[in-house]
Amino acid sequence: MKTFVVLAFLLAVAFFAPSEQLSVLTCERQTAALSCGSGEEMVVVSANYGRTSSCPCGGGPIRDLSCYARSTLQIVQNACNGRRACTIPAGNSVFGDPCRGTFKYLDVNYYCRRPQ
Repeated sequence: MKTFVVLAFLLAVAFFAPSEQLSVLTCERQTAALSCGSGEEMVVVSANYGRTSSCPCGGGPIRDLSCYARSTLQIVQNACNGRRACTIPAGNSVFGDPCRGTFKYLDVNYYCRRPQ
C-alpha cells in the first residue's frame, strides 16, 4: 500500500508540477513572443520593462541601470497568464517610460503547466 501511495504521489507531482522556468528578453520597439507546448498554459513569474544591465540590447543610449516600470508584471500577467501563447510589444506605449533617454528592454520569466 505504501508503494502505491508513493507512486501515486510521484505521478501527481510529475503531471501537475510546472516545467522549468523560461525567460524572454526583448529589446525596446520589438515584440516579445511567449509560448508553451500543446495543452499547456503559461504563468508569468516576473517581468520588468526598463534596464538593469548594460549588456543586453545595446541599440541606444544607456543612462540608467536602475530602471523599472512598476506596472510591468501586472500588464504581462493580464496579457499572458492562462494562455498557450501571447505577444506583447516592448515599448513605452505599453509600459510608460520609466527612464527617459535610456534604451530599454522587456525581461519576462514564466513557466508552463497543464491547466488545472
